[in-house]
Amino acid sequence: MGKGDQTRILTVGGEMTAEETAKIMKIHAYGDVLNNAIWRFGVLVLLWRSPDLANVFIRLFP
Repeated sequence: MGKGDQTRILTVGGEMTAEETAKIMKIHAYGDVLNNAIWRFGVLVLLWRSPDLANVFIRLFP
């Protein structure tokens, strides 16, 4: 297999995966946003359920 063949295959693969990569990145971005929202909601519920822990948080982060 020559060098030219290899580069041609690589560029074709790059063109094919560019769209897929964009899709995957978009999914990951949504996942991160969702994960952050769930995590923050979880922390809020935890603080709401235990006032002692809330006081500790208030002292830690003035």
